[in-house]
Amino acid sequence: MGTRTVIPVLLFWGLAISAADLGPDLLSFAKRGQIRSVRTLLENGAAIESKDKEGRTALMLAAQHGHVDIVSLLLERGAKAEARDAEGLNAFGLALLSTGKGREKVLDLLPPPARVRLVVEATSVVDGAYNSCFMTPPQLAERIREVKPEALAIRAIREVAAASDSRFIELVAADGDAVLSLKVRPGAMCVQQQSSDNLLMEIDARLLREGSETAIWEKTFGGGLKGLKARVATNPVQYAAGYEEWAKAEAPPIYWGAVTALLKGER
Repeated sequence: MGTRTVIPVLLFWGLAISAADLGPDLLSFAKRGQIRSVRTLLENGAAIESKDKEGRTALMLAAQHGHVDIVSLLLERGAKAEARDAEGLNAFGLALLSTGKGREKVLDLLPPPARVRLVVEATSVVDGAYNSCFMTPPQLAERIREVKPEALAIRAIREVAAASDSRFIELVAADGDAVLSLKVRPGAMCVQQQSSDNLLMEIDARLLREGSETAIWEKTFGGGLKGLKARVATNPVQYAAGYEEWAKAEAPPIYWGAVTALLKGER
């Protein structure tokens, strides 16, 4: 009787701790930072390269959420740092794009990809400046040209890059591996009821590998409904500050959008 009871229990336990069954738990514990549970599952045969529905392994999830000790353990156990998720990001890329507390230490543990030398260039197109409460159309166009919105956009991108981890991206003036091309389209419109000008800005971002004319990523930033996202200028002197605010607001998503595209394309 005792033997009959023990055998089914052993069979059930063997099935319960199979590598396939332990995979989802390993992913869950790695994501939540529970290192003891991760270690136990690995010791019981959990498949270290198990993936979730987004194609992310335990190493990717631990890296993304800044769990330094788990990243270290998984690497020691042979986790593949080069594996990529469904979007084309590996553990390093997910960590770089994250804001987790242990981000920097995680990046120190993972092998970095080859650094990309990125050139940022910008042009300004003054075709969205309809009218001003203070200037004639020619004066308005001239005022916008004096402000140099394209220079403001480049400076804002450089500020974001300077405050970011530099292991993957290096901004250079020329001879880069990739080019981030920006078409800055500043706009202005008089709001007569308020005796002020609404300042708008759209930026068309286009990322290309050096020597290629095919964009690997492109997107338009800024704009918005008139009066909702617009910066208000009550005199021409405020144009510079208004467009600088626009540039600084759009620089982070532009920069990280380009970085993400380069990380996905880095093979």
